[in-house]
Amino acid sequence: MHKKVAREIPRPAGKSAGLRDDGGDHRIQHSVLTGSFVVNPDILCGMITGAHLLFYSTNPEADRAFCSNVLGFRSVDVGEGWLIFALPPAELAIHPVDEEFSLPHAGHKLLGAVLYLMCDDIKGTIAELKQKKVKCTKLQTARWGISTTIPLPSGAGIGLYQPTHPTALNLRSK
Repeated sequence: MHKKVAREIPRPAGKSAGLRDDGGDHRIQHSVLTGSFVVNPDILCGMITGAHLLFYSTNPEADRAFCSNVLGFRSVDVGEGWLIFALPPAELAIHPVDEEFSLPHAGHKLLGAVLYLMCDDIKGTIAELKQKKVKCTKLQTARWGISTTIPLPSGAGIGLYQPTHPTALNLRSK
């Protein structure tokens, strides 16, 4: 049995619209008293308790250090320096493809995936990354948002975008 613990998280800039401070069952609730947001622990119960994202890297040690030291993701060490990182709230979108986009894993064909980290102020986030000696790619604007790519030490990259569409971050997963 999982212990229900609400944790307080800093209030994201400009994200008060659409979030409830009336005690509703939304994933994130605004606390009028503290001015911060609180993750609703009730969504942690049920059949699916979380998601685990796998990165395959040609230089895992450097990419782990980047996630820890540059992006500031907290982690647990499950042995021999193998880190598992906590991620911010997530959402899932299913995109169509013209041909198969999958990866064999543990004897099964798993869906291919692309990771985009989300932010409220992409220019501010890029400026913070630049202070940490990270040079993102040129900004691209699409109907769904403004995006860039964050290069990892291994030579691969991860997406970063500021959505211009409604997000599912404050919805219950069940």
